[in-house]
Amino acid sequence: MRASKRNGRIVWIIFIIGLVIQILFDPLSGMLKAIERIKGRIELPSARSKWESQGITHYSFDVSGGVAMGCFLSGNVEVRDDIIIRADPRSDDNQNNYFYSPEFWTLDDGHSLCNHEIYTVNRLFSELETWLLDTPLIFTGMDFAVTEISFDPTYGFVSHFRVGNCGGLGLLSPKISDCSGGFVIENFQVLDK
Repeated sequence: MRASKRNGRIVWIIFIIGLVIQILFDPLSGMLKAIERIKGRIELPSARSKWESQGITHYSFDVSGGVAMGCFLSGNVEVRDDIIIRADPRSDDNQNNYFYSPEFWTLDDGHSLCNHEIYTVNRLFSELETWLLDTPLIFTGMDFAVTEISFDPTYGFVSHFRVGNCGGLGLLSPKISDCSGGFVIENFQVLDK
């Protein structure tokens, strides 16, 4: 009877210690971010193959999002032969009503996400692939990394992604409130092949 009581106490002590570690340092969020990077590394090649197999060269889409303290975008982009030929602000009331003109996007502010030239499907694939492969799965620094990514099921292009590493949610984890960014690509239209 005493041995089972002692084992029960040990289990509770281990549980309490684990709970305190989670509350203070939040190691689980780092594991969730690593799982998302693994998912992106696995899904990106097949999504890219799906995109390339369709031979789409002229298309348009809406993009919205931003990088904190870098840029905020909301507009429609038209691409032909992997070159942006038009970038217009979005005018609906549900989104931000501004869109940096290409002159502002090309400024070197340290965030390639703010550079309009990467907003073609092929260049986004290349940029995100570099980030996914160059960032360790588990890291403790404040590296700028892909933290979420999803692909369009029909065409394979990147439809949503988030980047950054703002630290964990634990009480003693380093946090930076303006360190992340993300973009959504929607209303994709093939204009001609």
